[in-house]
Amino acid sequence: MDVLNTPFNSVLAKTRELVADQPAAVHFVGFDPATREVRWAQGPDYNADPDGVTVLYKFEAENLNIPSFREAWNQTKTEVLRAVEKRDKRFANLG
Repeated sequence: MDVLNTPFNSVLAKTRELVADQPAAVHFVGFDPATREVRWAQGPDYNADPDGVTVLYKFEAENLNIPSFREAWNQTKTEVLRAVEKRDKRFANLG
């Protein structure tokens, strides 16, 4: 799942599935900055973000707040898209 090309509802469904299958104190939803692949992780500490992942949303136990998750998802997609556009403009000038 690519952070730019995956609909929110697909990520939400996968997140709900993982929360049900893998109970944890804290759940993280993020993406790999190099590949933009969506990543999920669990941990014991809310402040201990997983290594190698840009965290876009984290929540405790089963306390997934869908409106705030959707807002974080949309904001992240916007930021990633801006970074891609900026990179593409920079490379376009090299031609």
